[in-house]
Amino acid sequence: MRKTIAMLAGLFLTMTACGGAESGRAAEGTVSRTIVQFRPDGSSEVKIDKISQAQQQAEVAARRQLVQQKSARSATGTATQAISADPDCVGADLWLFDDFNQTGSNEICFFGGGSATLADYMTAYCYGDMCFYETWTYHVRSYWAGVSPGSLWGYAGEFNGYEYFNAWQRVDTAGFWAQHSTQVNLDF
Repeated sequence: MRKTIAMLAGLFLTMTACGGAESGRAAEGTVSRTIVQFRPDGSSEVKIDKISQAQQQAEVAARRQLVQQKSARSATGTATQAISADPDCVGADLWLFDDFNQTGSNEICFFGGGSATLADYMTAYCYGDMCFYETWTYHVRSYWAGVSPGSLWGYAGEFNGYEYFNAWQRVDTAGFWAQHSTQVNLDF
């Protein structure tokens, strides 16, 4: 009888462990994406989405190709039209990532011209079934601008400063002020 109970308990633990590992693998490949669209009246629309890391990297590769075409002047009209017509991250003006080299488990995109306080937007870090939520304040590790130049305003201790970026500028490792940023500004 004890052998049967021990065997059933072992089987139950094995099934639970496998199930937990499976859900951990699924969460590991997910990116939480926030899309912020600035409106001309000063308001904004926010959409939150989940994508795979593979989709995130495919979009980074697509933007790289778009920028290369723009640099070669073979698709300048097409690039500008794609950015101004598509309010999703694919065509957004500014992409912010919470890890280096345009990667991470959180991504936030800004579309249009305006300013935003990063404390108004959340990041989620999940480990198994447990998630921790923080704001985007101090979480930028890399970014890529679109058609709009702008800046990231940072605060550290009693000092503050700006990290400016040009249109289409890709930054694989954000500078000090961007990594301590509390606000994003886009000129459209």
